[in-house]
Amino acid sequence: MKKFALIFIIATTLVSCFNLRIDLNADKAGGTMTMDYDINDDYFQLISIILSNIPMEDGEQFDPFILIDAAAMKEYFDSIDKNKMEGITLKKVFIKKDEKSGFYKGNVVITFKDFEKSLALLPKAVSGLTIKRDKDLTTINQVMNFEEMDKDGIFEDFIEQLKEDDVDFYKLLTEKAKFDFSITTKTPIKKSSGVVLGKDGKSVSYSFKVNDMLDASKKSMNFMMSF
Repeated sequence: MKKFALIFIIATTLVSCFNLRIDLNADKAGGTMTMDYDINDDYFQLISIILSNIPMEDGEQFDPFILIDAAAMKEYFDSIDKNKMEGITLKKVFIKKDEKSGFYKGNVVITFKDFEKSLALLPKAVSGLTIKRDKDLTTINQVMNFEEMDKDGIFEDFIEQLKEDDVDFYKLLTEKAKFDFSITTKTPIKKSSGVVLGKDGKSVSYSFKVNDMLDASKKSMNFMMSF
């Protein structure tokens, strides 16, 4: 499994709150991707346990420390093959711990010139995002299938064990951990499904929790927009 793909899996399933916003330029190709997330020590330990059981393609161990340390995050992006990262730039990284709540708050901003190329860094089974272009119409579709994302059942087995060992943390992870996704465009959205259309007609949003993903393990969650 590619290193770049792992950060997507971790962020969308193992942080207490994850927000991903994509702002597309007028050319419908370039734009900005902004990720905001909260993570505490309990979640960080959980991530470490999960990753210790996930084999890497190159035999290396993925370090979840990048989620709580800005310098480590920058080094991580610098380590990715430059050919794959052409046109993709890490514009901003801000990670700070709130001493009162104990949560780390992360803000990562990435710019890209080619939306398709940026998505190509992620296996379809992980992101579920595809783009189809037909003349002036662009369609973005995301299919979330947890069974495909967790083929070896590592995460699902851990959840079941957690349910027996720590009910409070189990509820925190499955009922409160939330993923928010939004896309904004410069042109009106002509068709959409499974999403909430913004009042300006140029944005869509949707959200789900870990429980939704587990419930949909034998089926898919579908989100679509055309503009």
